Amino acid sequence: MKQRLVFLIILFVTMITQQGCFIFGVKIHLNWKNHPNYKHLYTHYHIKNEQELFLDTAFGFQMRKFYKKNKERLHDHIQPVQYLLFNKEGRLVSYIINCYIPTNILLIPRWGKGKNFDTFPTKTFVPIDSGFTLADFSKLVKDTSGNNLVIPPPSYDYIELVVFNSALYRVSRSLIKVVKHQDKKGYMVKTFFIDSDNSFVFDQSDSTAKRKIRELISSR
Repeated sequence: MKQRLVFLIILFVTMITQQGCFIFGVKIHLNWKNHPNYKHLYTHYHIKNEQELFLDTAFGFQMRKFYKKNKERLHDHIQPVQYLLFNKEGRLVSYIINCYIPTNILLIPRWGKGKNFDTFPTKTFVPIDSGFTLADFSKLVKDTSGNNLVIPPPSYDYIELVVFNSALYRVSRSLIKVVKHQDKKGYMVKTFFIDSDNSFVFDQSDSTAKRKIRELISSR
């Protein structure tokens, strides 16, 4: 509850001041990108990805369909910045989202502050939903050719999904930095970095804007 309150305070401050946007690393206006420059994003966040991956525009809709009877889990799964850890069987074993992470004295979120990433496997911050699998999530992740995320072979012990968003760029950068520097010695881990910008924009758009976005997608 405390972390949710802090997150809401941050959003309020950023809504009323440009200074707040700079301090907390939040962009109020995030526009749809018909041809996102993922290489620029990856350079900006200092990450290396074998594939350019992003959440499908249907992500929000599918989450609402999947969790129509569980509003609390729905709230968690539609957040723009997320860390998900799956084991080799595809079961979710650790889950952390932007709403619950601890903050420093300036109320700036710091993923490593809660010590969840001090050991590996990462300690979960959100109750594990056993019904949501890697296979479910992979269907909602696309590459630039429109293909779904390819699930790594069982030779990997764990699969990490790091969902980042330009609207919360400092929150995203903090998560990426923690994941990159986490000690995973002794484990075979495959990490995917996934952009949620367009999915987030689409989910927050009205019906007219969504229709225009669909037209843009179909015209590619």
